[in-house]
Amino acid sequence: MIMEMEDKSEKKVRFSEDTTEIKSIDDKLGKKVRFSEDTTEIESTDDKLENKLKNDEDFMVELINNYTTYFKKIYGKSQEYTLFDGIDMSDDTSTNKALEEFFEELCKFRVDDMINSETTKIVKYDEKDTLKKSDELYAILENGIPLCVSVSLFAILIELTNLKILNNINSYEIISLK
Repeated sequence: MIMEMEDKSEKKVRFSEDTTEIKSIDDKLGKKVRFSEDTTEIESTDDKLENKLKNDEDFMVELINNYTTYFKKIYGKSQEYTLFDGIDMSDDTSTNKALEEFFEELCKFRVDDMINSETTKIVKYDEKDTLKKSDELYAILENGIPLCVSVSLFAILIELTNLKILNNINSYEIISLK
């Protein structure tokens, strides 16, 4: 049995024959503490949130790195190129082509995904003819062999990031088929 409770004061919780004291769990409103059946384990939702945020941060860093690698490849940039090259850090309105295109792809993905998820769909390479006709078509290659395709660059970036994280393989790359 898992029990959740909110607590702002001192409580005693009885598990079997043991008594576990919880003192001032939270000074903030609404923090929940989860008690598992194991009497020694007290798991805070803040820990779970912290782990999720860390995973989200790692995912976003990997996604941006994958985009930067793709951008360097299609525009012939050097390996030393960063997403912030050419930006005047003293000017809040300063930008560059890489960031503008990243932002444009992100916005396009969000709008397309909300309006028609078919436009952000990813399919196996041999099923590419089932995709909505578009001027854009991107593929993920593994060691030069196409795995999957999409008309959305951002959808392919997300898929590539998931593949790299799940399989811990760096032999994937994105190419434009059109």
